[in-house]
Amino acid sequence: MDEEAFLNSLADGRILCNVYNSIVNRSRRPFGLITKIHHDTNRTFRATENLRFFAAACKFRFDLALRPFDPMEVARKTERGLVMLKLAINAFCSCVINELRENAHPTVSKKRALPTSPSVVEHVENTFFTNNHNDYRFP
Repeated sequence: MDEEAFLNSLADGRILCNVYNSIVNRSRRPFGLITKIHHDTNRTFRATENLRFFAAACKFRFDLALRPFDPMEVARKTERGLVMLKLAINAFCSCVINELRENAHPTVSKKRALPTSPSVVEHVENTFFTNNHNDYRFP
């Protein structure tokens, strides 16, 4: 499967929501599940709503604001929408990997150390969502 076919298969939001819920269910902090997922996404508004649920859950659970992210563009599978979807998936995966790493190496004390470097959210946003690092030009 090539990248475009892969992104097209994710563009209705069903798989994204199910993967999100699977990851959250297996985490040490299982909160923020997506409770409503449309499985009949033949109508664009249902796919759009799934993508909105995914984006809202990422914001709530990981404090990850997906920008730029237009669920309607993604659901319509436009070139711009697929680029936004790819960026969103990269950001989501980075946050999940960071949480897994934190859980694999817990701190010795119960108090969390103050961050000395930018958080993963800041890093992902700076890397993927600033105009300086974005090779794609939106019309």
